[in-house]
Amino acid sequence: MGTYKENKTSRPLVVVIMAAWTMIIIVSLVWNLYELRNRVTELALVQVEAAYDMNMTYRRWNNEHGGIYVEVTDDLQPNPYMSNIPERDITTPSGKTLTLMNPAFMMRKVHEMTKTEHSTTERIVSLAPLNPNNRPDKWEAEVLKRIEVGESWGVSATMEVGGAEQMRLMRPLIAEKSCLRCHAGQGYSEGDVQGAISIMFPMKPLRVTASKSATTFVYAHLLLWLLGSGAIILVAMRLRRAELDRMRMAEDLLKGQKLESLGILAGGIAHDYNNLLTAIMANISFATQIEDPEVRVYKNKPEGVVLESLRDAERATLQAKELTTQLITFARGGMPVKELVLDISGLIKGAAGFATRGSNVRCDLSIQDDLWPVEADKSQVNQVLQNLIINAEQSMLDGGVVEVRAENITIASGNRSNLKAGKYVKLSIKDEGAGIASENLDKVFDPYYTTKEEGSGLGLAIVSSIIKNHEGHISVDSVVGVGTTFMIYLPASKSKTVKVAPREQSRVTEPVKRGGRILVMDDEELVRKVADRVLSGAGYEVSQAGDGDTAIDLYLEAKLSKRPFDLVIMDLTIPGGMGGKETIKGLLEIDPQAKVIVSSGYSHDPVMADFKEYGFCGVISKPYDANALEVEVHKVLSEKGS
Repeated sequence: MGTYKENKTSRPLVVVIMAAWTMIIIVSLVWNLYELRNRVTELALVQVEAAYDMNMTYRRWNNEHGGIYVEVTDDLQPNPYMSNIPERDITTPSGKTLTLMNPAFMMRKVHEMTKTEHSTTERIVSLAPLNPNNRPDKWEAEVLKRIEVGESWGVSATMEVGGAEQMRLMRPLIAEKSCLRCHAGQGYSEGDVQGAISIMFPMKPLRVTASKSATTFVYAHLLLWLLGSGAIILVAMRLRRAELDRMRMAEDLLKGQKLESLGILAGGIAHDYNNLLTAIMANISFATQIEDPEVRVYKNKPEGVVLESLRDAERATLQAKELTTQLITFARGGMPVKELVLDISGLIKGAAGFATRGSNVRCDLSIQDDLWPVEADKSQVNQVLQNLIINAEQSMLDGGVVEVRAENITIASGNRSNLKAGKYVKLSIKDEGAGIASENLDKVFDPYYTTKEEGSGLGLAIVSSIIKNHEGHISVDSVVGVGTTFMIYLPASKSKTVKVAPREQSRVTEPVKRGGRILVMDDEELVRKVADRVLSGAGYEVSQAGDGDTAIDLYLEAKLSKRPFDLVIMDLTIPGGMGGKETIKGLLEIDPQAKVIVSSGYSHDPVMADFKEYGFCGVISKPYDANALEVEVHKVLSEKGS
């Protein structure tokens, strides 16, 4: 199964797009509702304007014909305000009585009919009316005054009248020559404003229709939002699927590069292992044969030859351990297990020799004599150096020279690399290869970037990660056709006390006779036996456990019997059983003062890097020799509280 982690950066983008789409729909809906309300007002205004125009058309026709005669009925009686007009009433030969209707009288009757049929109120108003019914209300009076003084040529407005919203319109009524027949006695002259036509149109019918349209708008926008949101989600899902596919492909590519890188070094590692195993096996076999009384050829054994053979085997084993550490770091990476590295120049020389073994590339070393010590994981730094030198080799297919420099340097604050001000050891690896184009320099540390058709080792992304985990910095300069230079900055150690790693300590020539009880937990019987043999020889009483459950039982039994264990050495990983990380929790519940050393072949496990955070008092990496085991046990037991 893949180990990729899904990139969730697309989710906020989808949220932003959805929010933007929702805002667009809301703004559109609000705008359309606003426009719908304005259209209702405009439509009402059109209605009253049309009513005014119709009024004026009727009046003009009536005026042009000097009025009209209609039959007197119960519903239509002569206009009492026209009694001074000759021939207001006439009788036809057939005996019908007709009465004269001037424009005002005719329009009043038309308005009465219009109001009944269409709920539209139309009337003539005047500040000096002949008919009291033509007196204006407060709003009409104010508009009339403004019209008479020339401040306005009519007004339209929506307002509440009698508890209902109305559209109101007033336009001036200008005295024409024919009008003076009835109104000359009021002092009007042709062209004077003798009043106004006031029209009032109810808004309710239009509002009801608009409300239905608004509901339609809401549903339409909701449907549009749902369709758009669905489309956004669908596109996002497809993009997400494409992104995941790209991530899987990128991870597969990265895995392929790692495996190919492993293959590049596998030949050299296998060659070295075969040589080391030959030295180990041959020396041990030789020492065994010398000590075996049945092997007649070695009856007269040379003095010291057994010890010399075993020491040669030990040295070969230590070299094999270094190779194993390199391989684990190469394959797993991880947080650095830091120690004080005093001889960093030796580390550089070793890495250069290993990386160029069997190649047509030569390393020129320029190393400052008094390099500052650094706190680093030697295996990971060794991995970085080897990877960069191997990359340099691969860029010089016809061979060449790789320049490796190391020097002390002091970095000031505000530098371009954003490094903390202080002392650093600067390492430079320069090749004479094809170089990297300037537009690609920013990509060389990307996880999936490569300029090679074939794999290029662990990849510069892992190199960069290791350096960052050491609180350092890596940069690159390159000129196409000239070569490439990688520069590494590792912080110099601030420690004033020289803390030497266990494998660098002086050899214990005599066992520490301390007397104490030690419990060794390991799933491998051979490891338990050799630890028992070494610690028993150093004067300790040793018990063994194959897993965490057994270790807890033995520890509790010893504590209850008043013969507690002084120390526990615990393997971190127990296949199919409870390992050190889980077991120590149980031990600390039984005895919070328990002293426990963690041991593992996985030197890059977080527990090994920060063992104290998990309750351990010491750490020893496998494989270890007798001396390293004795030193670590003595150190932990000698600490305060033992």
